[in-house]
Amino acid sequence: MKHLIINLLITAAILWGLAMKFPEYLSIDTFVTGIVAAAVLAIINSLVRPIVKLFTLPINFFSLGSFGLVVNALMLMLMDYFVDGLAMGGPFYGFITAAVLSVVLSFLSGIVGRVVGIVV
Repeated sequence: MKHLIINLLITAAILWGLAMKFPEYLSIDTFVTGIVAAAVLAIINSLVRPIVKLFTLPINFFSLGSFGLVVNALMLMLMDYFVDGLAMGGPFYGFITAAVLSVVLSFLSGIVGRVVGIVV
């Protein structure tokens, strides 16, 4: 449970930071909206993403895994559709947000996991 809460807070903080740094392509009303967006993204990633990854497996195989970034961008665009108070500039900005979110989330999860003492 601690793992889930830490991951949600880290994801919300990254989304909030991206919205503050680049308000022209990502807009979040409040930090609570960021937490809701992170929770919705977690639900989408656990329910929808495996199905999409299964159907895009041949494309992902021939692109050597780089099509996974497109799938992540699609999941972010789906999150944008479901969360009120969050607006993304378009698919290109979803792609950029997915790339930054993936890199920063893996980096911060590793650091926080070592500090807290759990594998995130």
